[in-house]
This record gives sequence, structure tokens and C-alpha cells, in this order.
Amino acid sequence: MTRNFILALAMGLCLLISAAHAQSPSTRALPAPIQRGWQADGRIFIEVGPLTRLHTDKEGAVLADSASYRYGEHFANRLGDIIPMRVKIYCVLPQTEKERKVAIDFSALKAGRLTVDQDPENNPDWSFADPSVLAANELPLYLPKEPTVTTVTLESGAEAPAEVWDITMFVQTKRQPQPMLFWFEFVAASEVTPNGSPDWKKLSTPDFIISQSRTADDGKDLSMGNTSQVAQQPPVRLGWAVIALGAVFVMVPISRYAIRAIRRRFAKGKQLDPAEKAWRVFGPVFAAGLGEGELYTFTTVQVREIVSALKEFFGIKYGVKQLQEHRFDFDDGEALLAVLTALEHGVLECGAELSPERYTELVGRISKLCPQP
Repeated sequence: MTRNFILALAMGLCLLISAAHAQSPSTRALPAPIQRGWQADGRIFIEVGPLTRLHTDKEGAVLADSASYRYGEHFANRLGDIIPMRVKIYCVLPQTEKERKVAIDFSALKAGRLTVDQDPENNPDWSFADPSVLAANELPLYLPKEPTVTTVTLESGAEAPAEVWDITMFVQTKRQPQPMLFWFEFVAASEVTPNGSPDWKKLSTPDFIISQSRTADDGKDLSMGNTSQVAQQPPVRLGWAVIALGAVFVMVPISRYAIRAIRRRFAKGKQLDPAEKAWRVFGPVFAAGLGEGELYTFTTVQVREIVSALKEFFGIKYGVKQLQEHRFDFDDGEALLAVLTALEHGVLECGAELSPERYTELVGRISKLCPQP
């Protein structure tokens, strides 16, 4: 039973170590083929996704050339990779006379920024790709001069006319979050202020996940990475689990040894054989009562000790009258009844005086009823 307990305890601690080793579950988001979202109270619909095919404008400019980017998919990109993105911004045309046409301002994009406000540290998450690393006829940003009229499905399920801005851009990042969220900002106005000017509001495209690969690039320079000192964070729970497991394997054998030693020291009386325990009484009493001619003579006190030890050996807690009814419960019940009748009933209860020959006969019967070990 102790072995099974130790095995079960060890298995439980192994599970604890596994749980402690996996201290926090992975929360890495999964990339999606495309992200969509409504803005400006349902007047602007935006689609964001990677550009995975060639696209040529009316003037013949190639907007996506596979020679300048090897990883057109939106996952497992490396730092500094050129990532082509395509963003479509649909502006729903007015449905009623009260609605005004949506106005879009892409001044920030034209200025080479992906955010409306200038980054005070000039260290944005994303930046346009350097034109020098692009292929011929490729531009970091392709922004059409005018939108194209098309139809869009509203949130209600109905179709409505809309103007779409089809924007293509090549972007890069030097950051290492996992995953990286791509987005850019612009301003739009679907209403006017009380003084009649457009009510410009800053909007942003839906977050598009571009996860990265931690493998090295194929450049000629070896990246040293981050060489600054970082404080160690040892797995505290794992350490405590190992300590607990070691304590169990050490304490269990020590405890078993200590228990056996205590039992041997304090439980010797309980471990004695019943016959041995009885003869610890019979031996000294018989030796003291042995007289001349190998005959026995006992005092009342000695007789009481003999009776007590004999009854304890057979487990008898009642008198001679009850023993007469239960004598058949014992193998030598008749002999036992004869001995106790003479000693307990005759000597102790009635005060009879037995002859040395009678005592010697009773000692012989006692030696047969309870053989000396």
C-alpha cells in the first residue's frame, strides 16, 4: 500500500511539474486572409490584406513584383522584409438628401507616414519601404488620384453604390512583437461642423496580423541581436515542485524507518507471544512454590497470579460458573474447567487448602494447557 501511495504521489508531482513548466498558455493570434470593418457609422467599409498578385495601373506601373518580395503571404515574415499590402476603402454614397458625401484626406500617406500625427520619437511600428530596395517601376505607395465607383453590401444586406479607393503599399518593420499588427490612419468627414466646414475625424484600418519568423535572414552581416543585460526570471513554481518531490523521496523512507524503531521500542509488550507472556508469570511462581520432593506449595497471592495469567492466556473474563457453560468453546475445556475450579473457586473463593500433591497435579495440567515456549 505504501508503494502504491508513493507511486501515485510521484505521478501527481510530475503533473504539477508539467503545469509549472508551462507557466502561461500561448496567446498567439492566428493570421486571417483578410480583415474587414465598418467605420463612420456605417458610411465607410475597409478591407485590409496582403497583395498576392501582380497589379498594373493605367500608366503601366507594376504595383507588385515578386522580384522585390519573396514572402507575399502574411505570415512567417522576417524583420525588414518588404511586405506588399492592399487596402480598399469604400465610401458609401448618400442614400438620403440629409446625408453628405464622405470626404477622405490622405495627406499623411502622401507625406510618407502611416499615422496622422507625427511620431515624436520618429520610430513608428511600420514604415514605407525604401524605394531603393524595390524593383523597377515599383512605388512604396500607390494612391489613385480618383476613386472608382462600385457597389458594396451594407450591414443590412442591401447593396448600395460606393466609391472605392484601391491603395497598394510596400511596408517594412523592425519591431519584434508576436504577432505584429499592421494598420494605418487617415481622416474622413461624413458631416459638417456648425460653421459649415467638414467635421474631420481620425480613423484607422482594422488590425491585420502579420506574424514573423525568428529565423535569421540571408544577409552578409551577422546580427548581434539584443546584447543588453536581462534580469533572470527563474521558474519559481517549477523549483518548489522539484523541492517537494525530493522531500517526499527523502522523508518517506526515513519515516518508515522511524516508525519501525518506535514500534520496537514502545510496543514490545504487544508483540509477545501469549504463551510467552503467560510463562513470564508461571515461571517465577512455579520456581518459588517448588519444595522438597519436587512438590509444589503456593500461597493465596501466588494462586491469584496463576489464575490471572491462565485466564488471560485463554481470553476468559468471567468466573467459573460461566466457564462451565462455555467450556466446550475450548479444545481442553474440561481440563481448563477442572484447574480453575480447584484454584479460583476452591482456593480463592472458598478458602480451601490443597495438598502439595494436588498443587503438583494442577501444575502439570497447566503446563499441558499452556505449553512453555
